[in-house]
Amino acid sequence: MGIDGVYSVVASGPAGGSAGVISISNGQIIGNDTSAARYGGTASREPDGSVKLNVTMMTPPGVFHIWSGTTGETFQTRSIQLTVPGDAFDNGKAVEVPSYSMVVVFRQIPADFGVFAGEQGISTQINNLQAAAQAWASHAEG
Repeated sequence: MGIDGVYSVVASGPAGGSAGVISISNGQIIGNDTSAARYGGTASREPDGSVKLNVTMMTPPGVFHIWSGTTGETFQTRSIQLTVPGDAFDNGKAVEVPSYSMVVVFRQIPADFGVFAGEQGISTQINNLQAAAQAWASHAEG
C-alpha cells in the first residue's frame, strides 16, 4: 500500500495540542499546522509495512511548543527521524513519539484539504478564521 495522500495530523504533548495537515506526494512531505509551523521531509513505506519518516518542522518566533511549553525569539527548526507502524497511516492508530513526549494521530482526508498543507496553507487558515470571526460577530449582532 502506498503512502501518498493528504493527512490530518493531531498531536498532544505535555504542554498542549496541535492540529495540522500534511501532504505526501512521491514520498515528499509538506505541511502546516495551526501554530503556523511548517513541515517538510520524506516518508516511505518499508517492506514490512511500517512507514519511515524524516520530518523537519520550522516554527516562527513566538510559537508555543507543545512538547516544552516554551516559545522562541527566532525561527526554530526541529528534525526527527522515526519509523511508525503502518497502522498509524492506514487506520489512524496513535503513535507515541518518546523523544518529544507526544502522541500523534494521522488520518487520511480528502485531497481537497491539501490546500492547507501547501505554500498558501497558513494564509488560507487565517482567511478562514477571519471569515468565521466576521460571521460570528454578525450572528451576535442579529
